[in-house]
Amino acid sequence: MDTKKIIVIAIGILLAVVAILGILDKDPKEVYSGNFTTTLPVEENNVAAVAGLNSLVMLVDHSGSMKGYVDHRGHDVENNKFISTCSDFLTNVESKCNTVCSVSYNGKMLDKDTFRDILRTNRAFERGSTKVDELIAEACRYANDTSACVILSDMVLSYGIIVLKEEGKNYNRESLDGLHSEIYSEVTKVKDAGYHIMIVQYLSDFNGEYYYTYTENDLNKNKHYKGKLMSNRPYYMMLVGKKEYLLELYNKCMKKSEFVYTSFDVQEGKDFHGFSIDEKDNRYWIKCEADIQETGTFYTEEDYGEEITEFNVVYNGFVLPEYIKEKDISLSVTEGFECYNVSYDKEKKSLGYILKLPKHNTIKKQEVCVKTIVEQNVAWEDVTMLDDVDKELKDIEGKTWAFSTIVNAIDEAYFGEGKREASKVVSTAKIKFINN
Repeated sequence: MDTKKIIVIAIGILLAVVAILGILDKDPKEVYSGNFTTTLPVEENNVAAVAGLNSLVMLVDHSGSMKGYVDHRGHDVENNKFISTCSDFLTNVESKCNTVCSVSYNGKMLDKDTFRDILRTNRAFERGSTKVDELIAEACRYANDTSACVILSDMVLSYGIIVLKEEGKNYNRESLDGLHSEIYSEVTKVKDAGYHIMIVQYLSDFNGEYYYTYTENDLNKNKHYKGKLMSNRPYYMMLVGKKEYLLELYNKCMKKSEFVYTSFDVQEGKDFHGFSIDEKDNRYWIKCEADIQETGTFYTEEDYGEEITEFNVVYNGFVLPEYIKEKDISLSVTEGFECYNVSYDKEKKSLGYILKLPKHNTIKKQEVCVKTIVEQNVAWEDVTMLDDVDKELKDIEGKTWAFSTIVNAIDEAYFGEGKREASKVVSTAKIKFINN
């Protein structure tokens, strides 16, 4: 090899060594990424679409059993808000959404004031029975691109008194699959039409004079409930229509509820947004700042033994639908790490928590993934029951017989049998820790 080539190679090696030494001498926070990012939930509200809601129909279950919500004669009641909850909703729809309301009741179309008068003068729910699947079918006919429908009902599944007298008192329970099938059929038509369903539960004192047995399940047996007052008997508003309309109606017009079911889930967005993360004591780690697309990094060369570090983390611009409660939010984090003190501030649109690292000497180069999870529509098991015969009133308060059948039928129509997840990841953040 000639002398010139040897000199060129030597210079190349020298330059490489100098470059490496230059990198090593460079401040680590200028070498490693400051790109701290997270996905955020998709915001559902679409102002342009909501402006297209021109009318709403309240479809009223006129079954005689519904009278127990409005006629409390002979009882001292504490929770008698059925009439005001229904009436205020209609008023809010007209005033806050600039939408015309009408009420379909017992085959007649009424304005909201006439219906309100019927409720207040104790003339409502005088006769007849209705089936939930038939109510859903009618609601689907009212829903379109400019209109939504809300069903007001106790959502008690039944084939009806006439069928039960022919088939026997246990026919509802023995043929629950048939009731499921009827609901599924009508809900599938709602889905195929491009619309969604939201169910909001409310509670009211209820006069047992109008609902002698807990359902028709023990027809012809003792009328356990006659003359008694049940506290907190559920009734429901089932909204049918475009998803944007349902969200807007709940956000602006409805009394907020502990239990809200939706035929749709919160989705995780694909865009990345910066988040705030800082060491609580600012003693151990360097927060890196390099403008590169790698995962945001904290760096240290020190050995702090078994010390444990904690970080304050805040996601700004974090927005969940109004019906999601803070208790529905949880975090999943890479094994060895821990998240606690999770808090969600709807007003500030932020999610915060503390990230706790493992012992310092166990961390080398590790990327941590924190997932924000929302549990949806799982609490309905708390408000449903499949055995309501010969129960004490306190055992069935807040619950509706076979309500899970309705929910399962909707889930099956929208997600496929057994395919709906009980929880959804709505946000993902990644953080890297390098301990040299």
